[in-house]
Amino acid sequence: MRRSLGHRVASLVLPLKCLGCGQESDWLCRECAGSLRPPREDSCLLCRRYSPEGRGICPSCSRKTALRGIVSPLAIKEPHLRELIHHIKYAGRIDAIRFCAVWLGRWSLERLPKSFTLVPVPLSRARQIQRGFNQAELYAKAISGAQTPLKRYLVRTRETAPQVSLSRQDRSANVKNCFSSREKIPSEEVIVLVDDVVTTGSTLREAARALRAAGAKQIWALTIAHG
Repeated sequence: MRRSLGHRVASLVLPLKCLGCGQESDWLCRECAGSLRPPREDSCLLCRRYSPEGRGICPSCSRKTALRGIVSPLAIKEPHLRELIHHIKYAGRIDAIRFCAVWLGRWSLERLPKSFTLVPVPLSRARQIQRGFNQAELYAKAISGAQTPLKRYLVRTRETAPQVSLSRQDRSANVKNCFSSREKIPSEEVIVLVDDVVTTGSTLREAARALRAAGAKQIWALTIAHG
């Protein structure tokens, strides 16, 4: 938490340099940010197959994950974006979350249903204490407007290992049944799960499963990056 606070204070007094070209700017200058391209809207972000309805997910992956669509503006393979995510998750630079929300928010919101509730994916208790914040919740707060409700429906039922170090198969087993919902969800409420990165979709699948068990019928996902 101290390190996080120190970075926040430093960001107020020290000028930022663009992660791409190094010039004094924001986290990414306009030119470097403009060089990053959003995904094809007819491609599934999980399996890369054709997605005929243009919702970022193919029918097969939609059935497996219980997600109606996935909105994720950029690929994590982009080096500047990968470094930006690293600053958020591991260096405590939560000011970068606000930058991502302003930079990517409009593109993302235009591809979501008109009315929805944002539900951040919760961290494990150990990682929440270690970091001092949940990046998914901060991103959800930053991207939501006054008319967009944010609810903490989900809780973690057990500790899990970090997904980044695991294989696809191990990721699925690691998060299996690790979420539950705090309360019943009205069936007409459209839920948008928020996380920082989606790769295999295992975490979002388990979160969606818990929300479905609580009554949710239409669930989308929103992340900063995919890959």
